[in-house]
Amino acid sequence: MTNTRMALAAQIEEQPAEDPLGSALGGPAWRPDTTVEWPTDRRGVVMMHLARINYAELPSFEEFPRSGILQIFISTDSVTLGAGEGHGDGFIVEYWPDPKGGLAVPQPELDEDNFEETPLMGGTPEDTMHDNGRLLTFTIVEMVKDAEGSERPEVWLGGWPLSVQNSEAKGNDIVLLQIGNGETGENEFMWGGDIGAATFLISPADLSARRFDQVLYDASGY
Repeated sequence: MTNTRMALAAQIEEQPAEDPLGSALGGPAWRPDTTVEWPTDRRGVVMMHLARINYAELPSFEEFPRSGILQIFISTDSVTLGAGEGHGDGFIVEYWPDPKGGLAVPQPELDEDNFEETPLMGGTPEDTMHDNGRLLTFTIVEMVKDAEGSERPEVWLGGWPLSVQNSEAKGNDIVLLQIGNGETGENEFMWGGDIGAATFLISPADLSARRFDQVLYDASGY
């Protein structure tokens, strides 16, 4: 078995994603029209828009779609922020296969009791990566399975899932998105403590069928 896999490493740009269909961390979410509601968790509280991936913008990569956008929202309930809960309760993964037009909808007000060590922001929501969003661009890289933190991207798709503590990842699961547990730097952001990671995993069969209701969400940190 090879110890390397190809991955798509993200560059986190300083400017926000002005295009509502552009790949981004945080910021406004794309909605096709005003009738499509913002996702809520099992409490009925609005979720946090964590990330958007526009597959049409990515370098050619065998495992992923060649069009459509993926958006991920997570609950702000509890320290794990939706981890360990099912799709629709602790997090939502949306896939829009043929997005056209639409609009950027700002994040509704979040539950202020859960801002401590929240991803994409520190202790407050104002003027943060989460509030404004950051543009993502991607390049193809080769990832070593047990690479040190300085040799890992900060955000990536594909490659190897890497967890700060224990991961429920299966050997053939595909990394739909991993945030954190890599080298940080000037774009450093918080996830679950000083060091942490959020990983969204999908089986090859589900990805091929464009089924995102069985995605596994693994969050860890210390």
